[in-house]
Amino acid sequence: MARSFTLAQLRTKVQQRGSFENSADITATILLDFINEAIAELWDLMIQRWQDYYVTRANLSVTANLDGITLPTDMYKLRKLEIVDSSSPSGYRRLRPHDLDAAHAFSPLSGDKNYRYRLENAKLYLAPIPTQAETLRLFYIPCAGQLAVDSDTFDGVNGYEALVIALTLKRCYDRQDMPTGSIDAEIARLTQRIRVAADSRDADEPFSLAARGPQNEAWDESEWI
Repeated sequence: MARSFTLAQLRTKVQQRGSFENSADITATILLDFINEAIAELWDLMIQRWQDYYVTRANLSVTANLDGITLPTDMYKLRKLEIVDSSSPSGYRRLRPHDLDAAHAFSPLSGDKNYRYRLENAKLYLAPIPTQAETLRLFYIPCAGQLAVDSDTFDGVNGYEALVIALTLKRCYDRQDMPTGSIDAEIARLTQRIRVAADSRDADEPFSLAARGPQNEAWDESEWI
């Protein structure tokens, strides 16, 4: 279950812990910037260690004879790209990336949908260029959300809002030329807590690359996963 905190609640926690309630320097506007910076920093830590916690998905339509497909505006990192393929056991075929230097070397396909893809700015390019309409399924990690008004919420997951508060306080202390030794130690402790928790989040079960499990060898798993 999520631990949601509003911007107003996070700001109050920072003000109380740092005794900034009546500060003329550490204003609500300053704290808004600091809190959003701290959330982005926590986000990077979370997706590094718990990368599938925030994964979302989207379907992308591919137009024939057009290789550039616009990505979701909130996409940060791509986790997996698939194409609808009725000949595969799952109905989808995984697509693999290719290097820009090899883009010119791909020949037109004859119905096998074995495209390669490349990311370029806010678009995804397929090689070779599709000659028919296709549908892609994109799994991606979105950018960290930005809080704007007091009622906007942030999911602390399991108490990880404490790191947002600590990182915000660090920025406040630096702005005030205050010593940061104690808050640096707290940031290190909270960061380590997240890393340790991520190591054992999933069940301790063997991992198989085959979608149907290691017992099924009727088809080439490297072709479909």
